[in-house]
Amino acid sequence: ESIDGQAADIEGWLTQADVFLAFGLKPENNGRKLNFPEDDSALGLYQKVLSVDPENARAKKGIAEIVNYFSGNAYQACEQERWTGCGFLVRTALAIEPGNVFLQDLEKAQQAAERGEAYKLPPKPAQ
Repeated sequence: ESIDGQAADIEGWLTQADVFLAFGLKPENNGRKLNFPEDDSALGLYQKVLSVDPENARAKKGIAEIVNYFSGNAYQACEQERWTGCGFLVRTALAIEPGNVFLQDLEKAQQAAERGEAYKLPPKPAQ
């Protein structure tokens, strides 16, 4: 495939990913189309772009917004002591960004709380 054809593919994927991202971030949509289904979601399309263009800033920014969405909702669930929901959301975000120290610390707090142990939530990251 030509470079021009690949550039057109990338632009199409980014455009659709941005549409899914905007849709999923609306409160009434509860994250739908952000990361599921894998082949037809904002995350899947951004990752597809990065597989061809690993330095694509728009795809990296989109993925960061998805991680922020899930980590923000996970933190809120933990603050409200909704531990099961917090755990699901934090694991969803960690699946996207496994090296995220804030998410790792949040998961440790969530797991301790679910076991009935003392826990301390990490400081909320600046938005």
